[in-house]
Amino acid sequence: MFGRPPIKAEASASSPYVPAGFYKTAIISHEMIDTQQMAQDTADLNLTKLNRLTEIVRAKVLGGEVHIRDTVRITEGFSGLSNEDFFVRSLTHSFDTEGGYVMQITGVK
Repeated sequence: MFGRPPIKAEASASSPYVPAGFYKTAIISHEMIDTQQMAQDTADLNLTKLNRLTEIVRAKVLGGEVHIRDTVRITEGFSGLSNEDFFVRSLTHSFDTEGGYVMQITGVK
C-alpha cells in the first residue's frame, strides 16, 4: 500500500487454504491516500478480501436468460447445493446439437 511519500503500509496473514510459502499479493498506490492510518486501513481491508474463501460453481444450463453480474439461485440435489445464491462471474452462450441453446455459467459465492 503506497500513498503520498513517505506513506506506506503492509498487511499479511497465513491462511490454512494456501500452501506454506505461497502468497496472494496486491499493490495499491494512490496520491489520495494521505495519512498513515488511511494506508493501514486500506491494506487491512484488502487483506481480508484477498484471504476470503470463495466457492466456485460451474453449471451447464439449457435455455434461460442470465447475464453477467446477475445473482442466480442454484438448486441441485446431486452435489448438495440447495437454494444457494451465486454471483455470475462468467457466461458463455452456445448451441448444442443435443440440447439447443446452452449457457455455461461460472458463479462465485
